[in-house]
Amino acid sequence: MLKFNMLNKHGLKMKKIRAAAKETNKTANGKLRTQITYNTDTGEVIAKSNSQSSWELFDDPSFLTICFATEPLTAQEIADLIFKAVNEQK
Repeated sequence: MLKFNMLNKHGLKMKKIRAAAKETNKTANGKLRTQITYNTDTGEVIAKSNSQSSWELFDDPSFLTICFATEPLTAQEIADLIFKAVNEQK
């Protein structure tokens, strides 16, 4: 029996969202956090784990910083956060 894990992207284009969710697993030890950024033009989800005091700044309005995850997130949780952030930007 095949199981399909349906991801609700709320009608938005989201690339590399599962990889972003996997990247958040690095936060488990508490020394790192994962910055989740969404490119509204391309739909790419960027996840980068850094120390607690650093982050990456994007000088382009098409990049939305979604969150700084301090615990592992699922792809669906990230999709929900992206949807919320995009709607708040409107």
